[in-house]
Amino acid sequence: MGQDLFTLFALLGILTGLTYFYGAPLRIIPTSLVLAIILLIGNVGGIFLFRRVCLRQITPVLPEVVAIGRDWFSFLVILLIYENLLLYTGFIQPDVMDPILAEMEILIWSVQPTVWIEQYIHPLAVDLMSIAYAFHFPLTFGLAYGLYLFNKRAYYREFVTALIFCNVAGFILYLIFPTGPPRFFLESTYHIMPLPSFSGLYTWTDAFWDGNNPVPVHSSFPSLHVAFSTITLIYAFRKVHWPDSRRWLGPVATVMAISLWASTIYLRHHWSLDIIFGWILGLMSVLVARYLTTLVAPEPDFSGTKRNRTT
Repeated sequence: MGQDLFTLFALLGILTGLTYFYGAPLRIIPTSLVLAIILLIGNVGGIFLFRRVCLRQITPVLPEVVAIGRDWFSFLVILLIYENLLLYTGFIQPDVMDPILAEMEILIWSVQPTVWIEQYIHPLAVDLMSIAYAFHFPLTFGLAYGLYLFNKRAYYREFVTALIFCNVAGFILYLIFPTGPPRFFLESTYHIMPLPSFSGLYTWTDAFWDGNNPVPVHSSFPSLHVAFSTITLIYAFRKVHWPDSRRWLGPVATVMAISLWASTIYLRHHWSLDIIFGWILGLMSVLVARYLTTLVAPEPDFSGTKRNRTT
């Protein structure tokens, strides 16, 4: 089965058991299934063509297509869970945890970090931070595609195992500790200033994130932006992944990750505790992935390419 699918089905079983125990209906939104299948087919076709056209790798078509579909199947399931979280929010914990986190922020820092940082707000910085906040997509998927397209399939599976554990565990925590971004809660308790945008980029991206988040007021704790970037940063520095000619990947990933972390506070997307527990979840996910990789016997590589040995 492989450590990635083992992790996926194990956590999916826990998530399903929790929702069933608390009386949530076990159903999905049909359009989300169609979207996930379309994205999986497009991804499989894109990778297959890239290998054929750009890398000149000629292998039997059916075994390679099946192998690619198997290796990226987990993302289809994760997308399905994410798009259907709205159906299950409120069954385990009906009340949001925002007031508790707001009090804990004061207890820890003596101020609200997202309010304190208002003194450094500038329209140009707001737009730059809006770009940084979107770094989790190129960071995470850039590394995943880099490992996979260049035949580091064993390392790719370990990396994906960490992402799967992080993602599904994060979804479970969303249901147990429903918390929204501080920018929503603080509007009613503090006279916070609207974030100015130099070019309108922040206004557009903010509307985009909220419009594509099925549970915008229940998906803050922990920060999966921070957790994903933490996982990616760790794997970007692993020497077994990259030759000496690509040693620049680690420093570049560091700059992107740190700017992303700063943007979560600057743009009021997350509480500081969201970030701290995002770091913890990311590190825990890497440790789980490493442990499972040593336990689960590697399955044969049917992609038609030589498989690298883990060292």
